Amino acid sequence: MDKVAVITGATSGIGKEFSRRLAEKGYNLIIVGRRDKLLNQVSIDIEKEFNVKVEVKVLDLSNKKELDSFIEFLKEKDNIEFLVNNAGHGAADTFTRDKYENQEEMINVHILASVKLCHVISQGMKKRKKGYIINVSSIASFNSFPTSGMYCATKGFLTSFSQSLALELADYNIKVQALCPGFTRTDFHEKLKMDEDKLKNKGVVRWMTPKEVVSTSLGKIEKQLKVIVIPGFGNKIMCVASRFTPKFIYYKIAVKGWKLLD
Repeated sequence: MDKVAVITGATSGIGKEFSRRLAEKGYNLIIVGRRDKLLNQVSIDIEKEFNVKVEVKVLDLSNKKELDSFIEFLKEKDNIEFLVNNAGHGAADTFTRDKYENQEEMINVHILASVKLCHVISQGMKKRKKGYIINVSSIASFNSFPTSGMYCATKGFLTSFSQSLALELADYNIKVQALCPGFTRTDFHEKLKMDEDKLKNKGVVRWMTPKEVVSTSLGKIEKQLKVIVIPGFGNKIMCVASRFTPKFIYYKIAVKGWKLLD
């Protein structure tokens, strides 16, 4: 039976790179995204290059009806071996200044959709006693920033949830990873209309490519060396520094530093 990988947010960036790398490993794909033209082009390119089957699902994971319909579709599949929850949602404004609907969509995409997909797909993995689940979180999951409270909070949930899920599924030979990239060059920042000057290397901030992030992720999960994976030395340094910095000092730094980016 052919093995299948499900990748959300596969239109570009990290999700697109995961799709290519898993197709290279011989997986047939079910790729999910909102931009139909770009997603279909990804499908065409991958099928041509790697000679695998790619099924395209154009849907908005923040929409409950569309998500539930996709869940029902997945229940009919009994050969899903790999899940990558990569779909992301950003907000161009802070929690109190933004429309509530935008913030709620972030909760739906980062938490509700990821949890539902993990639940339904893990059932088949448990029966076969084999599988891989990668939840794409962020180094923001270890921090709190005044300009992106909901993003940090939802990614924090995803990192914590992945650890518990990894422990629950360990006896079934199912490997779970919380992938926590830092600054990565994708069109995510373009959609948020971020200034190009903010996307440059500064100090320990080193922008990575999707290829670098995915290579680190797949290299770690195949050996299950750890559940939380932070690509890039600079990102690891920032996470360690924030962890051991006293909170009253961190709060002052966070407020001052992020005012420069606001």
